[in-house]
Amino acid sequence: MLLVVGVLQLVYMLPAYLIAIFRKRRLTARGLLIGATVTFLLNAACLGVAMAGNALSR
Repeated sequence: MLLVVGVLQLVYMLPAYLIAIFRKRRLTARGLLIGATVTFLLNAACLGVAMAGNALSR
C-alpha cells in the first residue's frame, strides 16, 4: 500500500513540475521538487519500518 503513494505522486508531480518549468516559474518548480523529495524519503522510511516490522514478527 505504501508503494502506491510513490507511484501516484509521480503521476501528478511530473506534469506539475514540467508545467512550472515551461512557464518559467523556477522557484515553484524547485518547491515542487523539494516537496516531492521529502514525501518520497518519508514514504521510503515508513516502508522500511513496515517491512522490518513484518520481518521481525515472523
